[in-house]
Amino acid sequence: MACPAGYTKKSTVYDGFADTRSCSTCSCGAASSKCGGSVRFTSGCSGFVITHTSVSGCAIPAGGVNISTAHWAHYAPDPSGTCPASTPTLTGAITPTGEVTVCCM
Repeated sequence: MACPAGYTKKSTVYDGFADTRSCSTCSCGAASSKCGGSVRFTSGCSGFVITHTSVSGCAIPAGGVNISTAHWAHYAPDPSGTCPASTPTLTGAITPTGEVTVCCM
């Protein structure tokens, strides 16, 4: 819009905006994990303490110790894993609305 005669300073302002910004959905990629940890067998009578770190299956600890004589067994879990996140994408924009012309002297 043109300013009236004598009003030489023209500015354009807006009374609002439309925000259409949005982010794409975040997702998790293929997860990879493993169960880990150790089992500690203790016998109060014979005094042996042995740590067996193969907890992915059943096995007799190295050294041939007879674990059937153990009085206690303690499992200490140590799981690990990753799940790579996707990179979200920003779409849309902020657009001014309600344009108004301001004229000053």
